[in-house]
Amino acid sequence: MKSRYYIIPIVGALLYLGCIYLSQCFEKNSDPEVREEVDTEVYYETMGDLRGADLKAALHQRINDHRVLTYSELWAALRDLDAGKSGGVTLIYTRTQRGADKHGGKQGEWNREHLWPRAYGISRSSIANTDLHHIRSSDVATNAKRGHLYFDETQGEDFDGQRYSLDHDSWEPPNEVKGDIARALFYMAVRYEGGEASSSDLELSEIANTRNRQLGKISTLLKWHTQDPVSDTERNRNDKIDRNYQGNRNPFIDHPEYARRIFAPQ
Repeated sequence: MKSRYYIIPIVGALLYLGCIYLSQCFEKNSDPEVREEVDTEVYYETMGDLRGADLKAALHQRINDHRVLTYSELWAALRDLDAGKSGGVTLIYTRTQRGADKHGGKQGEWNREHLWPRAYGISRSSIANTDLHHIRSSDVATNAKRGHLYFDETQGEDFDGQRYSLDHDSWEPPNEVKGDIARALFYMAVRYEGGEASSSDLELSEIANTRNRQLGKISTLLKWHTQDPVSDTERNRNDKIDRNYQGNRNPFIDHPEYARRIFAPQ
């Protein structure tokens, strides 16, 4: 009889230690994998002097097959990537701060803006639907106002680059993020060529066309790319997406010259 009384506390102790071990493992695995810092010279060493379709194809092979996040994982990622002052997030179009936990779908909250609108070839099951290189924090009402308008200089009122403007078919963001947005769209047109499951071929064009999955306006985006050069904030965001979340980079942040070599190769 006495041996039973010794066994019970031993089994209990083993179960307790097992629970601690499993909880620590779960904690580790629930965090995104952190990669080592990338040597960008090595990352792009095969690009050489390629131009046009050849460079586009080579970059696609370099940046595809990224880690695909779930839609719910975007909240925490955006709180990190778009972090502003005092624990808030910076909203892409209004350039204002919003409490990091004040997200959702109601007025006064922030949500997940797709710079490349879903109407232009991204289904909810697409791997592009959660690609952080084109997902930004945005005010709910402003996001709804943009809808799936393409990017261009608008015929709306003069706003001196301090906030967004729109007309009947296009959307113009603040001056300070025009280049950021252009480079995000260049990335999307290279990353998604339609050869993978749950993805479509996304293209940029002078004339936007939802049926052909062509977003515009390419000449305006190239202009914004030049007018608003890559910033340290943009570089840091690119590094974080690569290192902490997806394991791939936006080449047009690392090598701005690639934009004209692909989209204006004359």
